[in-house]
Amino acid sequence: MYTYGRLGVGVRAEAAVQFLQTLTHTVLPRVKRFGFASLGKHGFVYAIGIMLDKVVAFMMLPIYTRFMTTTDYGLLQLVGVTLEIVSIVAGSRLATGIFRYYHKADTDREKHQVLGTALVLMAVLYFACAGILWIFAEPVSQLVWKTTEYANLIRVGGVGFAFSSLLIVPTSHLQLIKRSGTFVAINAAKLGVQLTMNIILVVFLSMGAMGILIGTLVANVVIGLVLVGMLIRVAGLRFSGAAARNLLRFGIPMIGTQIAGVMLTSGDRFFLQNEDGTSAVGIYGLAYMFGFLLTAIGYLPFQTAWEPVRFEVAKREDRNEIYSRVFVYFNILLMTVAMGIAVYVKDVLVIMADPAFHSAADLVPVILIAYALYSWTKVLDLGILISEKTEFVTLANFVAAGVAFVAYALLIPRYFGFGAAWATVIAFAVRLVMIHIYSQRLWRIEYRWSPVVRVVLLAGATYAVSLLITTDNVILSLAARTGLVGLYAVVLWFVGILSQTDRTFLREVVRSPKDAMASLAEDDAS
Repeated sequence: MYTYGRLGVGVRAEAAVQFLQTLTHTVLPRVKRFGFASLGKHGFVYAIGIMLDKVVAFMMLPIYTRFMTTTDYGLLQLVGVTLEIVSIVAGSRLATGIFRYYHKADTDREKHQVLGTALVLMAVLYFACAGILWIFAEPVSQLVWKTTEYANLIRVGGVGFAFSSLLIVPTSHLQLIKRSGTFVAINAAKLGVQLTMNIILVVFLSMGAMGILIGTLVANVVIGLVLVGMLIRVAGLRFSGAAARNLLRFGIPMIGTQIAGVMLTSGDRFFLQNEDGTSAVGIYGLAYMFGFLLTAIGYLPFQTAWEPVRFEVAKREDRNEIYSRVFVYFNILLMTVAMGIAVYVKDVLVIMADPAFHSAADLVPVILIAYALYSWTKVLDLGILISEKTEFVTLANFVAAGVAFVAYALLIPRYFGFGAAWATVIAFAVRLVMIHIYSQRLWRIEYRWSPVVRVVLLAGATYAVSLLITTDNVILSLAARTGLVGLYAVVLWFVGILSQTDRTFLREVVRSPKDAMASLAEDDAS
């Protein structure tokens, strides 16, 4: 995946997740016991690196929103989505095959051939697509914005996209050899270069969206060349026709699923641009930042710790009890984070963003609903994965994409940003229902939905009460909202949602999250 994130600070956030999934499928079935502490350690290191990007982007809001217009934000959104579509054609999913064929290789030479072949293949494909994009930049600009004015944004973004190919294989190699600390350090270095360039180009040179794109290009060139040098020094640069065919055969079938995914998560920007202009897309994109913040804080840390463990739990006789308990814990985390974001978002934007961006706060609660549904989908798909019937995930994605397309066409012309947000909720809900039904039919899990529903209702009620806080005094508003959140915590802890066993376990999670999650799969787990 290639993305500029929210402000040119992009990372391949799914990479760590893909690595853990690959490791889970290839290792766990062959061993009785597993080094969960080690895997948990690496998982949380990756999560820290991924969350660092989101936190820094969030902290830069006061600068970016005062030196960039809502139109600049919208331009970055649309360039980013355009490049994401191009990345599908370029074969971004080929990177997933690196994990598969590296582990499948029997010798170091074969492993190095996989890495070298992937590096050459992805560079050729990415640079070729970027070249085509450069040539056709004016027609693309005309298609997206109905003007050729932004062709140079497309060109510069395309060059940055091309050089991003140099990062993919080396960082995948770091994951394969479990160099999680180096992986995070590299991402932090790239982030530092990008931020430095962004401040120079946006703040001091007032280059707006173009400054962000140039900053991304510079960071990709500098860090990409360093990483390629490191990889070649370790593994050489060996190209194998057989490895290339394997990678293509593995990645090409995923193109359709990727297209459906882009339609689900980003297609609304094009509809919104057509109906309400680039500035509206910028405000909508800023609101989306808070939806991604929910997944970064409320879902991803849980997922990186739980993903490998949940397959081991599948072998246990008491798996239903464990899955049910963990689902309750997950929803406590997810709903608490979602409620906190929704309750505080208006005051946060008043403090951190230019007034032109404040209307984004109204869209955030709806987008949070969408990404809560997204997170549920990623947890409730276990039956499909255990049964190895992933074609049902593809089917659900395509159906949801079709629903999204219809909902965009019906709702965005009438309700603009709200229409886009609710269309996303509808599409994500359809996908969730389909995947949960298929998953339960294939491999049933008895979840306890009653405490989950109570957590959802409690979080929703807390947000609803927060709407009564209307003071313009930010300090008083923050104090009142903090008191309300404290009341939520008291009710959550003491009023029947959590059993004594649950409260004991959650204390353990606070003290040591990875050990607590790993204990669920140990033979002596309760």
